[in-house]
Amino acid sequence: MNADPSTTTVERPTSKLAMAAVIAAVAVVVGYFALGMPGMDHGTETSTGHDMSTMTPSVSQMSAERFNEALTAEDVYVVNVHVPYEGEIDGTDTFIAFDQIEDSGELPPDLSQPIRLYCKTGRMSQTAGLTLIQMGYTDVAHLGGGMDAWAESGRALFGNT
Repeated sequence: MNADPSTTTVERPTSKLAMAAVIAAVAVVVGYFALGMPGMDHGTETSTGHDMSTMTPSVSQMSAERFNEALTAEDVYVVNVHVPYEGEIDGTDTFIAFDQIEDSGELPPDLSQPIRLYCKTGRMSQTAGLTLIQMGYTDVAHLGGGMDAWAESGRALFGNT
C-alpha cells in the first residue's frame, strides 16, 4: 500500500488544541491591556514615557441626598458657583462665580479640605470643580443636577429663586 503523500491528509489531534491555547493566550493579553494593566503601578509616568497627567480629571458628582448629608459635616466648605445668583441652599459658606473661582481669595488654604460645589443645573459646578482640581484641591465634589435637582428632591432653596 503506497499512498501518495500529496493526497494524504494526516490530522494531528493536538493541532486544534494548540491553536485554541494560542487564541486563549492572545485573548488574555489583549484583555490585560484593555483593562489598563491591572496590578501595575500607574503613576504619572508609564514605562513607555506617556504622561498620564494630561488625562482629563473628573469631579465627583453627589446626589441631593448625599449633598444634604455633606452639609452637616463641620469641615466641608460649600460654595454656590452659579452666575447670575438665583438662590442658595441653606448651609452655603460662600458664593464665588464659577469662572472666577481660581482668582478667589475665599477658598480654604488647606488643599485637602472637602469642598462641595453647586449651581443651578450642575454644569457650572462641574467646570468650577475641574478648576479646583487643577489648582491642587483633592476632595472636590458637586451636586449633580444642581439646585434644580435639589428642589426636585423636595428640599428648600432660599433667596432669589
